[in-house]
Amino acid sequence: MKNALIADGKERMLASDAAQSRLRDLHAAIRAKHAEDLEQAGFFRSILIRRRIKVEFQNERRKIEPSKYSLYGNAVNTKQ
Repeated sequence: MKNALIADGKERMLASDAAQSRLRDLHAAIRAKHAEDLEQAGFFRSILIRRRIKVEFQNERRKIEPSKYSLYGNAVNTKQ
């Protein structure tokens, strides 16, 4: 029986079109949420708001991404 585990499964999953689309939508939603504050902010406040957007995106992305301990299988290699 062949080993059906994929070494770079997380990278493949995150590079997929579906995952990239979901991350783009997430980033757009977070930017839209802070758009009004960002528009009215001055230089230093806009830096703080952009940092807040970045942190919020990273936190939400962690919820979407699989754990670093996840194993990935390849259905093609599981046939005997």
